Amino acid sequence: MFKSQVHKSRSRSLPALPMSRRLEWLLTLTILCLAAALRLWQLDSIPPGLTHDEAGHGQDALAILNGARPVYETIGYGREPLYDYLVAAAMGLLGRTDYLVLRWVSAFFGLLTVSGTYLWSRRAFGPWEAILASGWLAVSFWGIATSRQALRSTVLPALLIAAIYTWWRGVYDDGRHRHTPLCWFAATGLILGATLWTYMAARVTWVLFLAMPLYILATDWHRFKKRWPGMVLALVLAGAVAAPLFVWLQLNPGVEQRFSQLGEPLRLIGRGDFRAAWANSTGALKMFTVEADDLWVYNVSGRPWLGLLVGLLFYVGLLLSLWRWRQPRYALALMVLCGGLVPSLITGVSACSTRAIAILPVLYVFPAIAVTTLVKRTGLRRFMLPLAIALVVTSGAQDYYDYFTVWATHREVRVAYHTTLYEISRELEGLPAASGSPTIISSIYPGQYHDPYAMELLLKRKDLSLRWVDGRGGMLFPDRVTRLIVPALAELDPVLARIVESHGYLAVSRTLAPDDLNPRFDIYEWDSSAAIEDILTGSVGQGVAWSSSNDFPVDDPEANFQMFDLPANLANTIELIGYDLTDGQVAAGSEITLVTYWRVIALPQPDLEFVLFTHVLNLNGTPAVLSQQDRLDVPAWNWSRGDVLAQVHHLTIEDDVVSGIYPVEVGAYTRPQPSPIDPDPPTARLSLLINGLAVDDRILLRPVQVRNTAVP
Repeated sequence: MFKSQVHKSRSRSLPALPMSRRLEWLLTLTILCLAAALRLWQLDSIPPGLTHDEAGHGQDALAILNGARPVYETIGYGREPLYDYLVAAAMGLLGRTDYLVLRWVSAFFGLLTVSGTYLWSRRAFGPWEAILASGWLAVSFWGIATSRQALRSTVLPALLIAAIYTWWRGVYDDGRHRHTPLCWFAATGLILGATLWTYMAARVTWVLFLAMPLYILATDWHRFKKRWPGMVLALVLAGAVAAPLFVWLQLNPGVEQRFSQLGEPLRLIGRGDFRAAWANSTGALKMFTVEADDLWVYNVSGRPWLGLLVGLLFYVGLLLSLWRWRQPRYALALMVLCGGLVPSLITGVSACSTRAIAILPVLYVFPAIAVTTLVKRTGLRRFMLPLAIALVVTSGAQDYYDYFTVWATHREVRVAYHTTLYEISRELEGLPAASGSPTIISSIYPGQYHDPYAMELLLKRKDLSLRWVDGRGGMLFPDRVTRLIVPALAELDPVLARIVESHGYLAVSRTLAPDDLNPRFDIYEWDSSAAIEDILTGSVGQGVAWSSSNDFPVDDPEANFQMFDLPANLANTIELIGYDLTDGQVAAGSEITLVTYWRVIALPQPDLEFVLFTHVLNLNGTPAVLSQQDRLDVPAWNWSRGDVLAQVHHLTIEDDVVSGIYPVEVGAYTRPQPSPIDPDPPTARLSLLINGLAVDDRILLRPVQVRNTAVP
C-alpha cells in the first residue's frame, strides 16, 4: 500500500497508527465490495421509477449514440453533456438502451468516488483515516443515494477527487516514483478540465487548484519554486479542455437558464440586499447535523447528512483541521469543504444533495481525523479496529434503513419518480402484442420530454406503438381496436369516458400503494374507429361559418356569418370535422361543454407548440372574450397524418354576464415553446382556407344563448 506523505510539520504531529498490509488490503476490499453492493442491489426498482430529468439524460445519450454531438444540452434548463456521452458509450458497449444503463454509470462513478477518497486520504493522512473516510462514505445515505440517481452531478465528486489525488502526487511525490511530477500535473489538468463538463458546481471547485498553489507559495516557498511550472500546466490544460464549452456558451447567450436562475441571490447582493444570501447560507450550514435537503426526490426530507455521533466527530475533526491549517493536507481538505459548500451557500439547503455534492470526497475525512486523533491521545490503539468497525457499521445500518426502507417506499418518492408510470411499463412488458394497433396512454405529462421520454427508457420491448394524450381533456381515435391505459391521476373527462365505455370494456385494473398520489391504472380495449364513426354520423355537424368582420350585432350575431360545410381546413395542417355543443342555451354562472373533433392533414413544425383555442365572444363591452380555453391535450409532437382527435372544452359563463346571444369561435395557433426566458412567446394563428384561399383565422360555431334573470 501507499506510504503516508511526510511534510515538514510532520515532526509535530502525533505518531501514525500502525496497520498491517494484509489487514489494510482486507478492509479496503471489504469497503469496496460493500460500496458496490449498496449501489447495485435492487437498482432496477430503487429508486422506484424514473424522474423526467433522468429520462432527459437517457434520451440525450440515445441521441449521441445515433450521431448527435452536442457541446451543451439545451433541453430543459440546459446542462453539461459529459454524463450523457458516458451513458451513450455504456449503451454502445453493453448493447442495451434502457434506464438501467444510466443507473449503472452513476453507480460506477459512485464507486470511483469511494475509491478516490481512500487513495487520497491514505496518501495525505494515513491508513486508518482512509479506511474510516471511505468506509463511512461507502455506507452513507448521501453517497448511496447520489450513486443510484441517473444525474450528471454524480460524476463530479469522482473526477474531483481524482484531480486532487493526481495534483497531490505531483506536488508531494518528490520524484521518488516512476511517474514524474509533470505527468501527474498533466493528468490533473485533463481531469480538472473534464469536471467542468459535468455539473455547474465545478465552476467553483476548480478554484481549489488556484488556491492551493497560492497557499503553498505562502507556506512553503521552496516547494512552490520547484512545482509551480506543473501547477501552471495543470491550469492551462484544464482551461484548454474546458474552452470549447465556454466558447460555445459565450456564442449562445441565454441557454444556461438554470445557472441564471440560481444566480438571483448574487444579483440581490449586487443591489445591496443580503437577506436572501444570509438566509440561504445559514440554512445550508445546518445540513450536516440539523437539516439537509428538503426535497424527497433526493433525501428523506430535512434529514441531516450526519448522525449525532458522526456529526459530533465531524465538528471535532473540523476544529482540529482549522488548528492544523499550516499542514497542507488539512488545508486542502478545508478548501474542498468550503469550495463544495459555495453553491448551497448561495442557493440554500434545497437540492443541496446535488449542488453541494463536491464535498462528498472529504466529508468523512473530518470525523476520521477526530477518531484517529482521539485514539492516539488516549493510547487505545489496540482498540482501533473494533472501534472503526463499530462506527462504520452503526452509521451504515441507520443509513441503510433510512434509504432502502424509509426513503424508497415513501409516498413523495413514488410521486417524484413516477412510480405509476414504472408499473405501467412492467404491465406492458407482460401484455400480448397488439397486432400493430397503437397503445394510448393518458398522462398529465404527455409532452415529448416528459412521460414519453421516461417510458421509452423504462420499456424494454420495442414492438409497441405508444401514443400519448391527457385524457382529462383530449383523446385520439386510431382506425382500429385500441388499447387505452388510464391512470387514476389522468382519468378521462366524463364525455370521453362515456365514448370509451360505449365502445369498449375494462380489461385490466391494477391497484398500487393505497397512499399513492396516483394509486391505480386501468387498461381498456375499445373500438376507437367505431366510436368516432358513430359520433360523426350522429348529431355533431351543426354548421360552421367565417366572417371578415369583427362586428357582430347584439340582436343578431349571425348576420355577418358566411356559412360553409365541414370540414374546415386550417392552413392545410388540421381540419375541423365535427363538434358537439351540448346545449345552445346556458344560464349565467354555469358551464358550457364543447367537444371539437379534428383530423390531422399534415404535421406542424416540430419546434413549435400547437394549441387549439375556443372563445365565447363578448358583444356587450369589454373584455372582447367572455370565456376562453386555449389547450391541446393530444400533443402535436405525436400526431400522425390522418389521425382523428377530440378536444373537450369546458367554458365557464360568469354570474354577471347579461342575457344575450354570444358567438363561439375556435381555431389553432402555433408558438415557440415557452421557457423561463420567454414564458409568453408570440403566437401565430392558422388561416382558415375556403377553396384554397385564406379568408379568416378562426372558425365560427353556432352561438350560445345566455340567460340571466339577475342581470337582464
